[in-house]
Amino acid sequence: MSQHVDDLKMPANDTTFLTVFFLFLGLLRFDSIPGLEAAALSSIPGLYVFGDSLVDAGNNNYLPLSLRKAIYLPNGIDFPSYIPTGRFCNGKNAADAMAEKFGLPLPPPYLSPRLLNQNAREAAAVTGVNFASAGAGIFNSDDQTTGQAIPLSQQLEFWLSIHQNLRRKLGASEANIHISKSLFVIVIGSNDVLDYFGSPELQEESDPEEYMQSIASKLKEQLKKLIHETGTPRLLIFGVGPLGCIPLQREKNSKMHECDEEANMFASLYNKTLIKMLQELKQELQSSMTYSYFDLFKSIHDINSNPARYGLADVTSACCGLGRLNADLPCFPFASLCSDRTKYLFWDFYGHPTEAGARVIVDNMFADDSQYMFPLNLSQLVTVFFVLNGVCTVVEMAVKKTKFVKPVVSWMLTMAFLVVTSAKPSCASILKLQNPRRLKYIRKMPANNTPFLTVLFLFLGLLRFDSIHGLKAATLASIPGVYVFGDSLVDAGNNNYIPVTIFKANFLPNGVDFPGNKANGRFCNGKNAADIIAEKFGLPLPPPYLSLNRNASETAAMTGVNFASAGAGILNSNDTAGQVIPLSQQLSYWLSIQQNLTIKLGPSEAKVHISKSLFVIIIGSNDILGYFGSPELRKESNPQQYMQSIADKFKEQLKTIHETGTPRLLIVGVAPLGCTPQKREKNSTMHECNEEANMFASLYNEALVKMLQELKQELQSSMTYSYFDLFKSINDIHSNPARYGFADVKSACCGFGTLNADLPCYPSAMFCSDRTKNFFWDFLHPTEAGARVIVDLMFADDSQRYMFPLSFSQLVSP
Repeated sequence: MSQHVDDLKMPANDTTFLTVFFLFLGLLRFDSIPGLEAAALSSIPGLYVFGDSLVDAGNNNYLPLSLRKAIYLPNGIDFPSYIPTGRFCNGKNAADAMAEKFGLPLPPPYLSPRLLNQNAREAAAVTGVNFASAGAGIFNSDDQTTGQAIPLSQQLEFWLSIHQNLRRKLGASEANIHISKSLFVIVIGSNDVLDYFGSPELQEESDPEEYMQSIASKLKEQLKKLIHETGTPRLLIFGVGPLGCIPLQREKNSKMHECDEEANMFASLYNKTLIKMLQELKQELQSSMTYSYFDLFKSIHDINSNPARYGLADVTSACCGLGRLNADLPCFPFASLCSDRTKYLFWDFYGHPTEAGARVIVDNMFADDSQYMFPLNLSQLVTVFFVLNGVCTVVEMAVKKTKFVKPVVSWMLTMAFLVVTSAKPSCASILKLQNPRRLKYIRKMPANNTPFLTVLFLFLGLLRFDSIHGLKAATLASIPGVYVFGDSLVDAGNNNYIPVTIFKANFLPNGVDFPGNKANGRFCNGKNAADIIAEKFGLPLPPPYLSLNRNASETAAMTGVNFASAGAGILNSNDTAGQVIPLSQQLSYWLSIQQNLTIKLGPSEAKVHISKSLFVIIIGSNDILGYFGSPELRKESNPQQYMQSIADKFKEQLKTIHETGTPRLLIVGVAPLGCTPQKREKNSTMHECNEEANMFASLYNEALVKMLQELKQELQSSMTYSYFDLFKSINDIHSNPARYGFADVKSACCGFGTLNADLPCYPSAMFCSDRTKNFFWDFLHPTEAGARVIVDLMFADDSQRYMFPLSFSQLVSP
């Protein structure tokens, strides 16, 4: 032992070692230290913007023939000095907001007369230039080639001119380094998609998939040209937004002013094609291409689904315009103008965001847990060069200063290199570009330094204690019981014990993957979400309440019970009389279990037990589907009124639970009900989601979130809860199934007919051989694989993208 201590002796006055050591630890934790994050952001030397009117900073002002200009008030009314600059916005647009985040000047428009001055042009070339043009597209459509806009191909030609300025000012080598550190933002494609949407001729010539593929293929050529002729820039490529949800399209779409789903479908098709193209191009170019895709569609969809969460009050109307939704005419000098621009998402009827809307979108992009960017989040995209450069500089300094430090930092560099390159494989090429000599330090590793390595890895392990499974397990193990209320998504077999019900799953192939290949009443091939949650806590699967005898009831009372019933709802609807156990009855059953706990533990200990336990409530889908399928209910009340009535009833029932103690509540919103196989099968040959059903689900979720916030305000600290956004999580899975390990998110694994959704999963039904690749088990319920992905999203470290006001770890922490 003493020999090992001697081995670890450090020089008495080695400031260099301490500097190196603590700087390295800082770099290792760069993702959570605001100072280093700020330093990383400021390491972006230039921002170069390509695109359309979403990011045009005024290039069209200098196109004499163009009608697509915003050079008059009220455009620019909130821009510094109240100047209409050519931005289709009340103030700054998304490109401006990004530049500010990086501490850079706003990129000036390339065609601005001030860039005719050589000094001004060279200065702008270093910090960034904006090439975007309102009306621009990936294709050179007729109105672009007649001087109406600057298509992307021409924007890239303008960039080559700026590239030459950089090379003259910095020299060829330094210019290459500058470009590799800079960010190239590309926001384009909306006009190409809208051209197809509005052109019967184009729709006759090619189907949607073919046309969207042609747009993506053209963009691929342009990106290859940019990379080939420029170097290795970091690319931030935007998908297109939900084009059917802009005020112009809403205004045309019935009295309800809902989104135009055909336009949204075309936008989604293009985005899927774009993602696939980028993946293929990355595979082709390897380390020469560093990119991230920003899902603008999903970002705006989430803002529209819960505007209050983002500080907005109106996400359907234009702030500036005339007529219904301010969308009969564009934003002209005599247009009607909203007084509080901070509460509107849209500035005009074309769907250009207000400055407030643009800042929300950019904040979503810059968030630590950005769910909208892949394969790299923004911090990975912009910090990797900064981190590697910092590590390498430290190593060089240390090796020059002292022989003792050399083996130490050699190991440190190796570890840091492996950590960072796991997220960014092309780091080695960046290092080589910066200084080829640095690579030799990665290969130099001490042969015999076991004591040092032991201490170092132990220390680093403790430093990263938030990701050690042992400590997480200790937190999870502090949950003594899981009590489940709900419908068929979490029913563990209660309906088996209701003689008259037809809502049963006590026959194969249900349960085909459950231990013992047993059909036990779960509407699933194996375990459902409630089972998986219990497993995560190291608890036995909560048994169905109706299966318990007296002795078993007392035992189960400690670790959890499942009260859920297929077909159950918040309202006690008449058609379920005797068929299911509505939530009100489930809560009565809970009172019986609470009595068992009180008898077994005593009143005081029972209250402590309840306060530590987790109550999972997954219900509401059947209430919404009841309304969706009932002309009578629709005549009696409009959708908002009915969804509010469900939320109000649920509020009463939650208060009943509260009277029994202060448990931790996990309340799950309803899913996108229009995207189940049952609804897709009925919805045209494309089998897209039923947007009306999805709208009702969203309306209910909004009412539910608001109700929970009000109830929390009323009960204060005696209510601990989190809301899980099941709608958003499933929407994310469906948007990118391969990312979550799925091959099919539309069809049922078990059933009959089109999408296996003409009939439910009965004993003689067809069922898929690989259940891990299907999201849906039957025409309504997820497979065990689907349920596990949902629960994994719930338990993820960054789960607050789906859970609020508390993340899952906050909810269950002791």
